Amino acid sequence: MKHTSLLPSIGMAILCGLNCTYATASDGFREAVEAIGGKSALIEMTHFQLQVEGNRRTNFEAPQPDGLMQASTYEAIYRFDLDEGNLRVDATRTPLFESMTFLGPSPYTIVLNGDVGGISDPVGFIPAGNLWSEATGGLGTQQRLLNPHIYLREALQDESLVRDAGTKTVNGREHRVVAFQGKHAEILLLVDSETGLISKLETIENHPLVRDITIEVIYSDWSEQGNIRFPGRVELLTGGLSVQDEVRVAFDSNPSFEEGTFDLPDSADNPVVNTDALAFGQKNHQVMKAFFSMGFAYNQSSDIVSSEVIPGVTLLTNSMANSLVVSHQDGLVVMEAPASPAHGDKIIAELGRSHPGAAITHLIQSHHHEDHAGGLRSFVANGATAVVGNGVGEFWTSVFAAKSTIQPDTLSKADVKPSVKEIPMQGTFEIDDGEVKINAYHVPDNSHAIDMLITAVERDGKRIIFVSDLYNAGFGFTVVKGGPETFFENMRSLGIIDQQCVSDLPLTIVPAHGVALSLADSIAELAKAGVDISCP
Repeated sequence: MKHTSLLPSIGMAILCGLNCTYATASDGFREAVEAIGGKSALIEMTHFQLQVEGNRRTNFEAPQPDGLMQASTYEAIYRFDLDEGNLRVDATRTPLFESMTFLGPSPYTIVLNGDVGGISDPVGFIPAGNLWSEATGGLGTQQRLLNPHIYLREALQDESLVRDAGTKTVNGREHRVVAFQGKHAEILLLVDSETGLISKLETIENHPLVRDITIEVIYSDWSEQGNIRFPGRVELLTGGLSVQDEVRVAFDSNPSFEEGTFDLPDSADNPVVNTDALAFGQKNHQVMKAFFSMGFAYNQSSDIVSSEVIPGVTLLTNSMANSLVVSHQDGLVVMEAPASPAHGDKIIAELGRSHPGAAITHLIQSHHHEDHAGGLRSFVANGATAVVGNGVGEFWTSVFAAKSTIQPDTLSKADVKPSVKEIPMQGTFEIDDGEVKINAYHVPDNSHAIDMLITAVERDGKRIIFVSDLYNAGFGFTVVKGGPETFFENMRSLGIIDQQCVSDLPLTIVPAHGVALSLADSIAELAKAGVDISCP
């Protein structure tokens, strides 16, 4: 059966508009084809196989917004069937992300048949079964970027896909720039004018948090296997930061694959394509790969389940991160804007139904990590003031001013001046209308995020604490090293609980990941997990 062509391209993002002409192959294109093996060899390469070893890091998940977090190492064998649109990945991933190292190495197989796929075994918190369409789109896009042969081969079959884009100097050497047309972004391959080998790929794509972001791939250590050359090393950068480096231990053109190589894993059950989710994965491939490398599934939006914690305080749960909504005399305060602008829009629509006519006055953002903060642009587009932690005010100002051309969002179309309030290191943000009291506090000296906030809500003689990542109530274990200890020490120092871990009001802890627990149940859970929070 013929499937959709393998790994759809991410198209026109280094935008050239109506003046681009894809009509004749450029000199750089012809030189790259010859240097890699020639027209016949590339067209006849219907299959290839790579054995690789690599390291994966993630941006926007480190303690600082401009830092990198070690995610995992991996070993893998990739098998490609270009004509039928199939890919098989047999891999072992070893986690490096914070406390996730307790999970140990995870072997798994992923098979893509065109635009659907399946995964054989759990990877971290990712279950075996059908591969969700965002992940299918992200994996497919990444493998195109890491293997430029695919672009050359397609253009040999349809030269209208390629154009000459001039020259550029890289590391003191002149390169011809070859541009490839696509759905969402233009792909530029930089071809060394002396050797004909491809040194670099440049493009841009969308990122849920920071919007348009540069993507670069550096190819090096080219060597020949049979009649085709492959890069022995690739490095991928997003926003100028190196997030992945991979060594190709072995590669083979047109190997013989056993029958059934590209059959979906037994765990997959008739997967279907969600076209919107697939397109999101293609346009946002790096966030999909980043979360997979940490052992988490990423969805731009998911169903929202609403439940009342106490009158006037509502918990919104979803698959990425929970949000808490508090009514006050001037409208609503929301804590946490997870996932993406699409999910932010969904929360706003839900609140429009549940609280008709109520303005969202403030969005208190616990920290900058993308799974918690990817929807914040939607709230400022809706007029809410973004309340953020110490040291990240300029970061958020730049995020709100960022271009969003690959996947335009609500803020990119809104005529608003975003408002940002940064809480100083020893300061607090407070709303007190006589019926409800809301205090957001900066959490110093935690290992997870420099801008971390916790928020206390007091209403009707009860107290609620909203906390992100430092303590995942109901999980039965801790993800952030030292997180629960830091959280409880800060509650003591702020007077939320006393030195004996007693609250003067009935206290419920509501986590961004997990379930709401009473103070007593939280202390018991952590004691059972062997975490010393210095409570009697």
